[in-house]
Amino acid sequence: MAAASQSGALVEVSAGRVLARLLPSADGARLRMEIEPGWHVMAHEPGASFVVPFLVEGPGLTGVRYPTPEALPAPALGATLWVYSGAATTDLAWGDGRRGPVEMLVQTCSADICLPPEKVTLAAP
Repeated sequence: MAAASQSGALVEVSAGRVLARLLPSADGARLRMEIEPGWHVMAHEPGASFVVPFLVEGPGLTGVRYPTPEALPAPALGATLWVYSGAATTDLAWGDGRRGPVEMLVQTCSADICLPPEKVTLAAP
C-alpha cells in the first residue's frame, strides 16, 4: 500500500521502491520520481504488452509530458524494455488553471522481480 503525505506545496508518495514528489511549476506541476538504485519503473511506453506502463491521469489535466526513457535489454524475455531509473520528471498542465487530484499508476521492477502495479492518488499542489 502506498503512503502519502502533504506539506505546503509538496506532495510526497512512496510506491514500491519509488519516492514521488508533486511540485508546483509555472504552468502546472512536476511529478518527480526518485527510484531506488537497482530498481526501475516501466516507462509510459514500455515496449512490451506484459508489463504495466507508467501513467498519470487527472480531471482537467490537459498535458502530460513523460520523461525520456532508457532502453533495458531483456534477452530472456525476447524484448527491449523502456524504463525510468534514478530520477525522472513528468511535466503536468491543467487547461483551465484549476488543479485537480492526480493518479499515478506505477510498476517497479528489479533485475529479478516486478512488484505489483500500484495506483496512487495525489492532491494537486
